[in-house]
Amino acid sequence: FLILFATKTLLVGLVNYSIALFLFATVLLVSFLFFGRKRNPLIHTYLIVFMMGVLCLFLLYSGGEAGSGPLWYFVYPPLALFLLGIKRGLVAILLLFISSFLLLVLTGTGFDTDLYSMQMVERAIAVFIAITIMACFYEYSRNRYSAKVLTMYQQIEEAARTDYLTNLPNRRYMHESLEYEMHRSRRSKKPFSVLLCDIDNFKNINDQFGHHCGDHVLRRFSDKLGLSLRTQDKVGRWGGEEFLVLLPETSLEGAINIAEQLRQKIEAMDIEFEEDHFGITTSIGVVEAHELFDINFLLQKVDENLYLAKSRGRNKVVAETNHASNFKDIV
Repeated sequence: FLILFATKTLLVGLVNYSIALFLFATVLLVSFLFFGRKRNPLIHTYLIVFMMGVLCLFLLYSGGEAGSGPLWYFVYPPLALFLLGIKRGLVAILLLFISSFLLLVLTGTGFDTDLYSMQMVERAIAVFIAITIMACFYEYSRNRYSAKVLTMYQQIEEAARTDYLTNLPNRRYMHESLEYEMHRSRRSKKPFSVLLCDIDNFKNINDQFGHHCGDHVLRRFSDKLGLSLRTQDKVGRWGGEEFLVLLPETSLEGAINIAEQLRQKIEAMDIEFEEDHFGITTSIGVVEAHELFDINFLLQKVDENLYLAKSRGRNKVVAETNHASNFKDIV
């Protein structure tokens, strides 16, 4: 935009103004290339506001083309408030206002008072203040609206990653966490393990006591899992009555111990629903991730281990050993 004006003033013979505008445009372009794109965009932002203020003072002092220089002042409030925010933007506007006042009152060198009558100065100041107030209101409204949109987005994102019944992370979130743990394990060369837990005979609970009771069992089961795990572990509802547990920096033996402790705690639970009391058990498949595993293969292996635990009578922990075809039945 400055380059267009600089070219126009050059064509009409105002060489000094053209050089000044080209200089300002060059400084901003260099700032963008060195700071805006690569190193520190904040420096570029402050430099834009500063250079725009200097340009306004220059045009006020010189008068610009046909005395139109002060019109650039009206661009400054929206620019400063948008780039710096309300508080810092108002400080920049106040500094420009004070600098302009000092320039008008304390200096007379090179300043042609015929270009600016007192009425014109008063009206220009009034318009400048009005634009500043409107720009403040707009920026305030924009910030409030942006904050509301961000909050709504975070709530929607949280809902998209959370199971509505158990308030645990859902399958999508757990799959993302599994990818993260897989990459972190490969970088750190530290093991991590996965548990897949399934509530035994869950269909019978729904058939005998109703789906409301089944939902109650899922909530109690998920609460017990969450309270029984370590801080660094993650548990989420994988689907139906299946729950996936991620155990960072945990070897197969450590995962087996954790799974067995979970199995015993679930077995010891007393489920109370209305006037009924009953117990539940869980079958757990365990796998330690290897470098050669991808996520699909890891999930396939832990699902196979869970299937073996259920096929061997349920209420068991089955874990894969270091040999691909050898399974260890814990209970």
